[in-house]
Amino acid sequence: MKQRSKFEASACELGVTPLWHFFHEWFGTEPRVKARPFKWDYQMLRPLLLESQLAISTQDAERRVLALENPGLSGEHLVADALYAGLQLIMPGEVAPPHRHTAAALRFIIEGDGRGYTSVNGQRAYMHPGDFIVTPSWSWHEHRHDGTGPLIWLDVLDVPVARYLATGFSEKLSAEDGSVVDVTSYEHPFAYPYTDATGVLQDQLDGGQLNSHRAAISEYTRSTDEQPAIPTLSTFLQ
Repeated sequence: MKQRSKFEASACELGVTPLWHFFHEWFGTEPRVKARPFKWDYQMLRPLLLESQLAISTQDAERRVLALENPGLSGEHLVADALYAGLQLIMPGEVAPPHRHTAAALRFIIEGDGRGYTSVNGQRAYMHPGDFIVTPSWSWHEHRHDGTGPLIWLDVLDVPVARYLATGFSEKLSAEDGSVVDVTSYEHPFAYPYTDATGVLQDQLDGGQLNSHRAAISEYTRSTDEQPAIPTLSTFLQ
């Protein structure tokens, strides 16, 4: 035992550490997930989200979002071990200014009259309830609302992946850079209307193409190459 302690002390002095100290910590007999099952009730959260417009503007907040924080991940601002999610609010006449970041994002629209939009590298996608919109990694994007009533959607980002790889950073578009509309267009489609997606599910139902759980389910993929809409996130409508 004395020889082992002496050996390990010598190893530490040379900047190495024995694997046997932490092997079972890294590779246990079963997965260890900190996130716990939890339900976020939209009808309870909606009044709080609407109240946020009185507390802070879209300019001051960068993005007016209430992040869904899992009770098992207190202080980590995550909805699950490898996912960030939050509810974002834009009111009529407001703008969430253009920026870009390394994390990829999806938007699932909850409320809106169809006159608010997300712009991705200058291309607009008007936001209707049920629509699915992708903001690819490092693409310029902004949100505007020219309609009436609140515009609310669910944001989901692969932030934990970017931060784990030490690549989590962002950039704002300055006045000297001009308009985000002038930026080169993104090469893949990034907006998936709810009516189109539900049409695919209805075709599956009509054709009896159900999975083993007797459900119709369709993955969001890029029409140009059938690859996942977001490489780091699996996205489906069921």
